[in-house]
Amino acid sequence: MGGTLIFTTHCPELLDEFERNDCIYIIRNRDGITVSNLTDILKRNDLKKSDAYQSGFLEGTVPTYEAYMSLKKSIRLALKKEG
Repeated sequence: MGGTLIFTTHCPELLDEFERNDCIYIIRNRDGITVSNLTDILKRNDLKKSDAYQSGFLEGTVPTYEAYMSLKKSIRLALKKEG
């Protein structure tokens, strides 16, 4: 019997805990939502998966700077309204 564990995280370092790439699927927003097996994207097993994610190599997984700054501004404004 097999099992499947599905999880999401904001901590890309957790990707480095998996020895194999074929058990990781990357969801990206590229003119719509796509799902790809990491084995199809990252051909080498000796590269740190967290570095590939954080560098933008996986494309479509890292928010743009503008989107990040907009989110921070929205949070600040919401906190001011509450306080």
